[in-house]
Amino acid sequence: MITATPVKGYDLLLEAAAEVISHFPDAQFLVVGARPKQEDGYCRLLDELVTQKGLRHAVHFVGVRHDIKDLLRLFDVYVLPSRSEGISLALLEAMAAARPIVATNVGGTSEVLQPECTGLLVSPDDPAQLARAVMRLLADRSLAVRLGVAARHIVERDFSAQSMITHYRTLYDGVTRSA
Repeated sequence: MITATPVKGYDLLLEAAAEVISHFPDAQFLVVGARPKQEDGYCRLLDELVTQKGLRHAVHFVGVRHDIKDLLRLFDVYVLPSRSEGISLALLEAMAAARPIVATNVGGTSEVLQPECTGLLVSPDDPAQLARAVMRLLADRSLAVRLGVAARHIVERDFSAQSMITHYRTLYDGVTRSA
């Protein structure tokens, strides 16, 4: 069972969600992977934030799911609010689904996502900046579509199985030639 951890920044997403909903009252937030009813302190904090911010109608914690491709089709914007991250498989999945992305500029995220080209990068631990970026994509559908399409292209080019095979073949060829 996966529990919510502070490093994933779900609390930042909830803080941002309150601001987004003040401008986009019909917005809904689907949080995948976290279970706020669990008995750890961070999960209780998330549950309290949802109540404090008046977000019960708009935030849905769905826990661990195996139908990610189907869920991603529902997203107008994919948000990765992590405080620390390697190269996130979830981010690559969102890019492959051509979802417009807002992510915090941490770890390997900036190696995958190019600002204003394949997504929007924001500072970590800044829910106001996170909210502004989400609202920007909700307000500008042409930008959102353009970023999503460009993100899918990057994943197909650099992270597909065929691309990985080609990179490994090149690596092995270089090693064997120098041996």
